[in-house]
Amino acid sequence: MVKIGILGTGFGVVHVETFVNHPLVSEIVVFSRKQESLDPIIKQFGVISTTKLEDILTDPDIKIVTIALPPKLQVEFAIKAMEHGKDVICEIPVSPILADIEKLTAVSHQTGKRVLVDLFDRFTTPAKIAHEMINSGEYGRVCHVSMTNAAGPVWGNHPLPLNALPMEMSYSDFDFLSWCLGDLQVKSVAAVERDEHSSAVSTLLEGLNGLPIVLTNSALPTKVYAVQSCWQLFFEEATLSYYEKSWSTAGDNKAEMLLYSDDEVQSIDLPKHNHYFASLDYSLRKIVSGEKGLTDLEQSIPALKLVMELEQQLKS
Repeated sequence: MVKIGILGTGFGVVHVETFVNHPLVSEIVVFSRKQESLDPIIKQFGVISTTKLEDILTDPDIKIVTIALPPKLQVEFAIKAMEHGKDVICEIPVSPILADIEKLTAVSHQTGKRVLVDLFDRFTTPAKIAHEMINSGEYGRVCHVSMTNAAGPVWGNHPLPLNALPMEMSYSDFDFLSWCLGDLQVKSVAAVERDEHSSAVSTLLEGLNGLPIVLTNSALPTKVYAVQSCWQLFFEEATLSYYEKSWSTAGDNKAEMLLYSDDEVQSIDLPKHNHYFASLDYSLRKIVSGEKGLTDLEQSIPALKLVMELEQQLKS
């Protein structure tokens, strides 16, 4: 069993929920510079906490540090953790700057410590089904992909103008697509910015053998629209279609996946599970076992490069 340090009390709460009773975790210590941020977590989970980062870095019993902080802090703290002999699990984006990822990789090699990334979209049931279907070749090659994710302001005051939307919305979709389909390139972009709070981008990507992929990310909907996602994979011999509506203020969350062939329409079962927990659990187990896996730092690079390509085209 291992002792874990958790940095951050925003999304870090999910890390606490995942590891507080984990069978491979002996104890967790949660860090925040503000005691008032720690108090609700202490009350709910009864964990140890500290307002001093050094308490975690210098504790020889803490073998793994998980980081749920803004990207500008994640790289700095990840390096400090590795230099103190600890493996690291970061949130996405680890950093919006490729040079930061290269620096982390260099420190990882120097220290012999690992950086894993919470690539949670790979652990959703629909993503796993799509990945398996694509790689099995059961329905032939993929000929075309269409994907749309749209969200109203359901996260509070979190503006998504064009200079923020690619990293905030497109990153996870790029990771899903590149994981399933391999190397991708941004071919063209169409975008609109309604105001300083909302925008939308449609990106045409090209995969292997000229595979066309159209991805639309939109922050234009109103709040009651909540979050709606849909995508279709057009194979040579079938079409896999997914639709999800979630976090609606009306409470009418739903998800559906259908497989269309020439002979029938098949509804595919979507067992519910927490993909955030699944991703963090997976990363922890890979560190403990020493095995490489889906969440190693280098796995996050293809999506980051696509975000950077998109941002560059939006500026030109």
